[in-house]
Amino acid sequence: MITDSFLNRRAMLLACALAVPLTAHAQDLSWGQKMFGKQSHDFGVVARGADVSYRMPIENLYQETINIVDVRTGCSCISAAASKTQLLSGEKGYLEIKMDTVRFSKERKSQVTVSLSMEGPQSAYQQVVLPVQGYIRTDVVLTPGGAEFGSVAEGTAQERQIQLAYAGRPDWKVLDVKSKNPNILVKCDETGRNPDGTVNYLLNVSLKAGAPKGDLRDRVIIQTNDENNPEIPVLVEARIESEFTITPAEIHLGNLAPGQSKTQNVVIKGRKPFSIEKMESDSGSSAFEMVLPKTANVVQVIKLVVTAPTTPGPLKETFTVSVTGSEKPLSFSLSGKINEATTAQTQ
Repeated sequence: MITDSFLNRRAMLLACALAVPLTAHAQDLSWGQKMFGKQSHDFGVVARGADVSYRMPIENLYQETINIVDVRTGCSCISAAASKTQLLSGEKGYLEIKMDTVRFSKERKSQVTVSLSMEGPQSAYQQVVLPVQGYIRTDVVLTPGGAEFGSVAEGTAQERQIQLAYAGRPDWKVLDVKSKNPNILVKCDETGRNPDGTVNYLLNVSLKAGAPKGDLRDRVIIQTNDENNPEIPVLVEARIESEFTITPAEIHLGNLAPGQSKTQNVVIKGRKPFSIEKMESDSGSSAFEMVLPKTANVVQVIKLVVTAPTTPGPLKETFTVSVTGSEKPLSFSLSGKINEATTAQTQ
């Protein structure tokens, strides 16, 4: 059971953290720390067995390529992994941090250590330490730990059920369940109550058929009459896929020398065999050469060869791909930067 003294102590620590001048803190950050959207993360108070994860944004703010060499955690209660091991200039990614609420309980404090290396003449190496903490309740258990829908066809409605078990006060109850996402509907029904203080609820989480394609990652909040901890967060995840998916949706080429060529494969997947009718760039520039597959298949691979123009500056382009069975063309984008020509290149 979470005590008032524990919650008061957390509130005091938060107040002290907020009292630190943000401008001074930002000036003290190293080049590696500046790449992260946050310098720490607090999962707050969560239920036992809950799916608990956070995606900390990472962005390469520099012209040089950054490699994520290693990601380690201070204890087995926390796990972490990078979405990409290399970030080109301007490219974004995230660090997926998870807390194990099944094998561990109560207050957990650890850290994630990320090792970074910067390529180029000014090569550098740095480790960034990100403190992570949370409190795992022992009186509330979720089974399963969240509403995981996985891959869902666009226009399809889905439903998941989660068992909530409470052990403690005999008058404990759920007051409401809320979702800020209009594509997620939730309902919670009491299924059992015993004199010993154990209470059971069934949580129904529904994904509406109108959910837009893409990754859906949100939370629903169970509100209770517990004054010390009135809210129980529940993670909801889904990947809404259309008839066709294109990967990558965004291509980051980083820095290119004038005239330098790079090859990128673009993969298109369908639910049944299809053909590539045509592919076009918005500008129609000769800098882009496309090699299209000639036969129908469930998976198609397009070879895109990019030859950097001689004019320095940003390189941005949008491509459209017309495929059989789709009324609207698919699209993806490309970005990069063309550097100034060196003396050796101009001779």
